[in-house]
Amino acid sequence: MTSEIINLIFKNNLPTLKTLEEKYPKRNLPDGAIVTRQGPSPTGFAHFGLVYAVLASRKLADATGGVFYLRIEDTDKIREVENGASILVNAIKDFGIKIDEGPIGSNLNDVGNYAPYTQSQRKDIYQALVKKLLEENKAYPCFCTKEELDEVRKIQTDQKLVTGYYGKWAKWRDASDESVLAELNKQTPFVIRFKSTPDENKKITVNDAINGEVSFPINILEDFVILKPDGMPTYHFAHVTDDHFMRTTLVLRSTEWISSLPKHIQLFEALGFEPVKYAHIAPIEKMIGSTRRKLSKRKDPEADVYTYLKQGYEPEAVKAYLLNLLTPKYDEYILGKNFVYDPNYKLTIDMLKGGSGALLGLQKLDDYSANYLAGLSAKEAFERLISWSEKYDKNLLEIISRNKEYTTQVLNIERENENPRKDLKKWTDFNEAAGFMFDEIYNTLNWELDSISHIDKSLAENVLTEVLSTFDKNDSKETWLQKLKDIAAQNKFALDRKELKNEPQKFIGFWADVPALIRTALAKKNKSPDLYEVMRTLGKEKIQNRFSSFYGLRK
Repeated sequence: MTSEIINLIFKNNLPTLKTLEEKYPKRNLPDGAIVTRQGPSPTGFAHFGLVYAVLASRKLADATGGVFYLRIEDTDKIREVENGASILVNAIKDFGIKIDEGPIGSNLNDVGNYAPYTQSQRKDIYQALVKKLLEENKAYPCFCTKEELDEVRKIQTDQKLVTGYYGKWAKWRDASDESVLAELNKQTPFVIRFKSTPDENKKITVNDAINGEVSFPINILEDFVILKPDGMPTYHFAHVTDDHFMRTTLVLRSTEWISSLPKHIQLFEALGFEPVKYAHIAPIEKMIGSTRRKLSKRKDPEADVYTYLKQGYEPEAVKAYLLNLLTPKYDEYILGKNFVYDPNYKLTIDMLKGGSGALLGLQKLDDYSANYLAGLSAKEAFERLISWSEKYDKNLLEIISRNKEYTTQVLNIERENENPRKDLKKWTDFNEAAGFMFDEIYNTLNWELDSISHIDKSLAENVLTEVLSTFDKNDSKETWLQKLKDIAAQNKFALDRKELKNEPQKFIGFWADVPALIRTALAKKNKSPDLYEVMRTLGKEKIQNRFSSFYGLRK
């Protein structure tokens, strides 16, 4: 291709390859240090799979003394959303995952020596390399319209051929300089295509760091687009260019990209660059009935990382769950330990899952989260609850902010036990698990009376009156329990189940009906945390007020 044509396509002041190599030198890192990255597109909310891949990348870099950086891949301007890059950066930060380099400063300013880290700001770099490929006859301009390409695809489909722009279907591959000049002078829109080199006797073989050796025949290779009509690169070309000049050593991405390896290896070779190493991890999948499919950004609310934060899952619990998806070894690692997320956990490539997807199981996430919340001190739990409610539940924030010391006491119920309570899996569970302890929430609850329906109004009032008159918050649990048994016996509740079974006519019920009655009056439901701790936390005045509400209900 003549210099006249190339100069019509590109301006003359593009950087040279030598200049770029000097500007972005090899990193000075220890042997074996991994430099990896993630490159999300700012086209919507942050996908759960992004945090999954980011966490893996961060851990791999940490384990080798390497670097993890973020690159914003914003070449698809049609699908880009407002503040899309901020959404991505903030999501990673909200999960407490450190980014070494990228657009992570104030106002998304770049931090790091390999800037810019946003692809739309790297246009000259891409064009400089495309120009090099044109000069070496490894690429060419293509002026085919969408209609022409659609017609070719239809013919190929009808003839049951591999679809694509290759061989005799590649109209502009060997076009004359005159015809190319004519279209350029008419300012006909065009793309730049890579001139692939199919060879029926060869294969492209790549040693994937997770999946092992993968091979692809190269008897048919499409002349794929590397530069779009707007002068910006496709993903394939941007990936190869950026990962070379940012000195990436490992590209960690989903297994769905394995099929793109022939394009990427060809580009590395054509540009004279050493290919990066690849590691393709299993994508996150979910079950729909009996069908297993990839977690969908369009169909699944669980795909949005903020779904988990809004529900009140703590980032540490989510990260522990993601480590479990990445490697089954993490579950073995934390077995019997008092924590669920260890920031110092060493993740290596050989631990990662490849092949089929990692199956999303929210019950497992609930288990991790319940363990995590149970392991916090009451003070820590209060601080986390305040932080969450400031963002996602202003009504709850108002209630607990007025009652900081009391809320901390509520959170401490069954917390300092050998087996702390685990009914609190996420902060949206707080109202259900402990909301009854607050008058503002208690007054909105419906009564659950089934468990005490056999106790008549007069007896219920007598029992509760005696409970209140004998209550002393300084009693030990054993003393408190004995008082309840004494009250039960005085009111004809059996203390022994065998006795109740043998002579049911002598008793109103079993003595456990007394705490059930107290629980219903205090919580409006038949389940609650430890009743002894509940009563001591509420105090005598609140207990009296709630007993009074219960009396009024049963008149």
